[in-house]
Amino acid sequence: MRRIAFLLLLTAASGLQGCDECSFDSDCSAGLVCGGEGRCVQCAVDADCRDDERCDRGVCEVTGASACGDGVCEGGESCASCVADCGACSSCGDGLCDRSEGCGVCPSDCGTCQPSCGDGRCDANEDCASCSVDCPCSSCGDGVCSGGESCEQCPGDCAPCNECRFTPRAFGGAIVCEPLTPLAQSVFDHLSTVFGIQPNLACRYNGPVTGPCGPLPPRNAIYCPVDRSIAYHAAWLDSLTQRHGGFAPITILAHEWGHLTQDFAGLFQAGRSPVQNELHADCMAGVYAAAAELSGVVMPSDVMAAFTTLCESGDPSYHPNGHGTCVMRIDAFGWGYGNTLQRASAVCTNALQEGLNICRN
Repeated sequence: MRRIAFLLLLTAASGLQGCDECSFDSDCSAGLVCGGEGRCVQCAVDADCRDDERCDRGVCEVTGASACGDGVCEGGESCASCVADCGACSSCGDGLCDRSEGCGVCPSDCGTCQPSCGDGRCDANEDCASCSVDCPCSSCGDGVCSGGESCEQCPGDCAPCNECRFTPRAFGGAIVCEPLTPLAQSVFDHLSTVFGIQPNLACRYNGPVTGPCGPLPPRNAIYCPVDRSIAYHAAWLDSLTQRHGGFAPITILAHEWGHLTQDFAGLFQAGRSPVQNELHADCMAGVYAAAAELSGVVMPSDVMAAFTTLCESGDPSYHPNGHGTCVMRIDAFGWGYGNTLQRASAVCTNALQEGLNICRN
């Protein structure tokens, strides 16, 4: 009995809802849907109307001619059906700059677009004060060479203005194995220019090659004192470029040039351990990096590739017959690099002798 009374009460309560009120579409009469305000309406979204209609406040209205003139080009309107809202159809080249045209679409009718701030060009009527987006203002001292800075205006941010003026010297040694690439040739030329000495032979190899000092190893570069030659595995240097940047392979070649300077100075006969000679060559590579920077060939940011390259090539632990650990190698390079920058005038006069003095230990 109580169950029957409860059902009657529930039925009575549901009947209190107005005929236009709803919670679901099923609460509405046929052809109506439950709108967002809880009332039965003709439409809630455009999809509830025919293709040529749109939903406007719950009522489906025909688009096109009936809405033409409301100032909005929408629905089924176009330049052909409603010029008032959509403007005349463009006809670029007719001498009239129509509403749908512009300087960017049809310069023949509308003229060339005037320079504007934000177009990516620093035009004659713009400067850093009026349009810093297109014309960045100089911030000398921020460590970045940009915004119209130069070596004259801001030597702290930009590479020095050719403080080192070395006499150019082309590499004249014999080329064996494979021909040098133009880039490698330029590196050999500049190493010859900075240090004033050069190997007798250069060997660029990719396959098995045996020289006076034995088989040339893969993923390596060597200096051979027997014939004073420098050889390098080309594919390995290319991989260093891809991983660390363009100065990475130059660091390896400068290291081998460091062995050439040792041979020139008679250090091979001085009873030094192999690791001493390797770290000395790293130091001389640092001397070259600084000299290249002082002569404007590289930027300070380029030199960072040398540190990652030498660290990657370091031994996992110290061994007197090894190359030195990561820390030892970057310390040696940094010593040569930093001291050369501090003694620029002396290095620019005689990089070989001053480098040997810097790296004498």
